Amino acid sequence: MSKHLKQTIMLVVALVVLLGAAIFVSVSNNNNNSGKNAKQADKPVPTLYINGADAPTNAANHLLTMGERDGGTRSLSVTFKNDKPVYKGKLTKKTQQPMIKVTFGQKTTVFEQMRGTYQVLQYLKQHYDYDNYNAVGFSGGAIAALATSSDKDSSIPRMSQLISIAAGYDGVMKTNDKPNSNHLTSTGKPLVLHKATAKYPAYQDLLYNTETMPKNVKVLNIYGNSAGKGNNDGVITNVSSESLKYLVKKRTDSYQAVKVSGSDANHTGLFNHPVVDRFVERALYDKR
Repeated sequence: MSKHLKQTIMLVVALVVLLGAAIFVSVSNNNNNSGKNAKQADKPVPTLYINGADAPTNAANHLLTMGERDGGTRSLSVTFKNDKPVYKGKLTKKTQQPMIKVTFGQKTTVFEQMRGTYQVLQYLKQHYDYDNYNAVGFSGGAIAALATSSDKDSSIPRMSQLISIAAGYDGVMKTNDKPNSNHLTSTGKPLVLHKATAKYPAYQDLLYNTETMPKNVKVLNIYGNSAGKGNNDGVITNVSSESLKYLVKKRTDSYQAVKVSGSDANHTGLFNHPVVDRFVERALYDKR
């Protein structure tokens, strides 16, 4: 066998060995990534039900009962005492579709709700290592959920879905907003950007907060009009509710708005309304 032929054979063998090693490494990495992705997919995703600042403590009970019927597990109840969360109930890392009720006392500000919601999210990440969560927020609770979501903070899970019910993001009636006094411009941004009050953040501040909102969060915005041409639910104007779309437009394409009309579509009536039930059920449990 000639020297040249030997060198050629050795080169071919070496290439075959290298190719085999590369394929092995690639398959191993794919298997590892598949296993990691499967583990992440298997992790339960909790749903937080966050009440409004002035909502009764039982405001979320109806939706929690509905969630249990659809396979959710009522797990933790979180209340606040002296600005510190108190946890009651049973929750493990294996609890499937856990539902967590977060209740704030009446006359709580949205700023306090934001801090409290963040504390709860940190607790869930630290103790249960959740990667993702859903949030159902009532009024100020929805604002708190939106403002605390972040893709830059590894100490909290990542928001997957936000369901906002009866929330006003740009003003509140009898505080700094009036019916039919504002409108959305062609870009979707409110013409009047209301400033912060002692209880509610400014619209401009929420714009800043949502710059770090996780991308592609599914957003469902449910609001009511019980006043006919007054375009409000007795507490929040429709424009204030509809201004959520502009807040999230650069972060997600998955946005759906549902306006519920009629005398029973008032601010507190939306907590226990068949239309709201149906849309929340579809969003969380894919019920058709």
